[in-house]
Amino acid sequence: MDERVFVAREGELAKLDLFLTRALAGRGQICFVNGEPGSGKTALLHEFTKRAQERNQTLITATGNCNAQTGIGEAFLPCREVLDELTGSASADSAGAPSENALRVRKALAKSGTILLEVAPVLIGTLIPPAALAVRLGKIVVDQLKLATKMEELAKRKPARPEMGKPEIDQTHIFEQYTNFLRTFAAEQPLLLVFDDLHWADASSLSLLFHLSRRIDQSRIMIVGAYRPEETTAQVGTESGLEKLLSELKRYLGDITISVDQDDEAARRAFVDACVDAEPNRLGFDFRAALCRHTSGNPLFITEILHHLRERRLLVKDPQGEWIQSGLVDWSALPARVEGVIEERLQRLGKEGRETLSAASVEGENFTAEIVARLRGASDEREMVRRLSGEMSKQHRLVEALDLLRLGNRRLSRYRFRHSLFQKYLYDSLDKIELAYLHEDVGNALEVFYAERLDDVAVELAWHFSCAGVDGKAAQYHRRAGELAVARYAHKEAIDHFTSALALTPETDTEARCELLLARERVYDWLGLRDEQARDLEKLEKCARAQVALRRAEHARLTGDYAAALDFAGQAANAASEAGDQVSEARAYAIWGRILLNQGQYQEAPEWLKMAAALADQVGSLAITAQVVYDLGNAAYFVGRYAEALEHFIRAQESYRKLGDSRGQVNALLMIGTVRSFRGDQAGGRQCLQEALTLCRSIGWRHGEAYILGNLGAASLEFGELQGAVDYHEKALAICREVQDREGEAFSLESLGLVQLFRGDVAGAIALFRKALPIQEEIGYRRGVGFTLTHLGHALADRGALDEAAQAFARALTARRELDPASPLAVDDLAGLARVALANENTAQAARHAHEALAWIESQGETGIEYPTQVYLICYRVLRAAAGKDQMALTQAHAVLRRGQAYLEAQAANIQDAALRRSYLENIPFNRELAASALSGDDCPTEPPGEVPSRRA
Repeated sequence: MDERVFVAREGELAKLDLFLTRALAGRGQICFVNGEPGSGKTALLHEFTKRAQERNQTLITATGNCNAQTGIGEAFLPCREVLDELTGSASADSAGAPSENALRVRKALAKSGTILLEVAPVLIGTLIPPAALAVRLGKIVVDQLKLATKMEELAKRKPARPEMGKPEIDQTHIFEQYTNFLRTFAAEQPLLLVFDDLHWADASSLSLLFHLSRRIDQSRIMIVGAYRPEETTAQVGTESGLEKLLSELKRYLGDITISVDQDDEAARRAFVDACVDAEPNRLGFDFRAALCRHTSGNPLFITEILHHLRERRLLVKDPQGEWIQSGLVDWSALPARVEGVIEERLQRLGKEGRETLSAASVEGENFTAEIVARLRGASDEREMVRRLSGEMSKQHRLVEALDLLRLGNRRLSRYRFRHSLFQKYLYDSLDKIELAYLHEDVGNALEVFYAERLDDVAVELAWHFSCAGVDGKAAQYHRRAGELAVARYAHKEAIDHFTSALALTPETDTEARCELLLARERVYDWLGLRDEQARDLEKLEKCARAQVALRRAEHARLTGDYAAALDFAGQAANAASEAGDQVSEARAYAIWGRILLNQGQYQEAPEWLKMAAALADQVGSLAITAQVVYDLGNAAYFVGRYAEALEHFIRAQESYRKLGDSRGQVNALLMIGTVRSFRGDQAGGRQCLQEALTLCRSIGWRHGEAYILGNLGAASLEFGELQGAVDYHEKALAICREVQDREGEAFSLESLGLVQLFRGDVAGAIALFRKALPIQEEIGYRRGVGFTLTHLGHALADRGALDEAAQAFARALTARRELDPASPLAVDDLAGLARVALANENTAQAARHAHEALAWIESQGETGIEYPTQVYLICYRVLRAAAGKDQMALTQAHAVLRRGQAYLEAQAANIQDAALRRSYLENIPFNRELAASALSGDDCPTEPPGEVPSRRA
């Protein structure tokens, strides 16, 4: 009987076909196949993909396999294999003639290469090596698409190392670009993606699978995953990553799991009959019933038992070519488990053959002939290939050829065990001492063969040397695996590798431990795991004073403790100076300047930033220079020196471009657009913001996309384009909720509340402000609390809830002065308090607040005040009411009115677009009311009020 024949899975195939039919109709699908070891999951998926391609001439398939030894620590392993296959790896390195699927992929190479570069460039260099991709695409395709220069740039690009001030890293852009690649590809040709052995999948791959499940619903994509149910359970009281994925998908999509285990006797018996009847035979009921009882319908066990019986001539072919029993089968004498059959077969290999495959089992389910030859001390690698492809494959059916891998001038011949149970049995039969030596030998061989591409096998090397007890090398490769995981934005895997490296690094090696702790602390920082970050910072105290102080300064800055942040920045600068560490000293000055910016100390901050820039130039750190120049731009922007700010932002953008820092470019473009808008070039400003938005989407940075949409909404609101503001902020709000950006969510809610307030929907505005406020309080965003309370105060005053309005303004004023005692934003709250006091007919108190606000403007100008027009309007009304019939007091009130009018006219004159200028003057209530008050001239004295102060820069 042919063991490779496929039988009796028509029910399962029909279910899979139903999923595929929906996917081909543009309703992307995900489903799972589960079953115990040997139950035929992989065989079912192989048959399904083969039949699916026979029926669908354009369908392309790709398979990603998880690894029992290293899969959990190998970031995005199955997802990378799928990407490799879709970009031609199978067609390039097939061990035999290209398959039908490989031929289809080869025809689509130009298309897949173009899609990858256009919609998912960040995957190149993170999930797929640029040099390997260039080889697969081939010179003709690369030249045809004019991709050579791009590919060369990507090939030279190295994973970015974390730098001070770099925006928080997450996996969303990897997920988005991977999704965009698949969806764009599937728009041309449908895709069937198979993920096997998911019980060994890494956390990042499972997260990406969940992301795909939510984004392929309108695409011609089908995803099938296979796993063993007994392997999904984590430790008692916890839930494994796969369990979480399956439960979440079941909640969203219902039952999408197909089990291949036979649940009842009738089903098992039907399966046994189908296996036996795959070839002509005259085997009766008793034989079939006994075979079913003995194997419980397990396909692998059935196959092995039938093979076992044939080898012992208990099953033979009669003259008509039909299988018959040649004697009585003693079922009690046969192995009771599939492992027993495997043991008997391996014993027939002979000592040499068994030792060869035992050595192979140490490398894993997939192994390399040349490495096995080295482990066995064989000088003739061709002879090892001949034995594996002949005796081990054709005669004993234990292994099969997988593919060829070329490393420079060397060719590696890769094989795999026909079933993981074969590999597991051989591996488990080795004693611990023998295993340790073999793992070390495999690690040493991998280092030799992959000398030019060690990153490709860093995780395997870490595992082999760990099993061998070679702690130094194991720590070295765990660290490198962690750095690669960081470059792939695989946070959990990075933390696990750095933690493993730390466990293997002796306490006496303080330098290495310091570097590992710093690396892990940065990941905790990016993830916002502040407790874990704080614990690592405490451990770092003894081995890196300057670096720890820098990280503590950043930690304190992010949590709003600016006094502590400045103290830590000073400690870092002193420690770095004593150690002669100019890079750390430059970073200390840079973070010092940024803290001052956060406090609103725009005059003092540039002094520290310029010191940082000078040191950064000396040590040649373009990353620090770019960040410092960007912050200098912010310092100039906040005090109204827009020409200077623009110059800095343009320089920063160019530096970020050279660094390949797309997020830095986005931030710089955002500020360039903002400044251009303030200088009157609204069209140019919006063009920059749109360019930043396009760049965000190209790298899949959803946080950045939401941030820019929010800024576009803020700009629309600033110019009175109320519907445009709503459109932008609703889009931003949806993304913020998707990526759990709580600060951005609060900002958009508050901005939508302002739109409602400007439109006169006071109740709607109050409701939105009260949604934003608890979010800001929960995340500790005190600056946002101040803005929301101020706006809420005006809304409550509009409704006549004067006591509540006064409380809101007072709370806002306190919050702002706690952050910065000299905050110009306090002027908005003083005006609000003046408004409430006037409404309560307490004109004396109202006048005191108004005079305090005007005194600030007199000495500092309008820069930093949120709405100077509103402040002028309120102060004018207060002073006019307090003046009564006093002509001198009326003159002062109208002087304030004219100052407000001059400010408003200057702002309007700065808007080049006539329609936008009209929107700014008419759609923002206090702009409209101030203009109307200025035109009416009620109670205006006839004598000139004196020179109107110009708006300060």
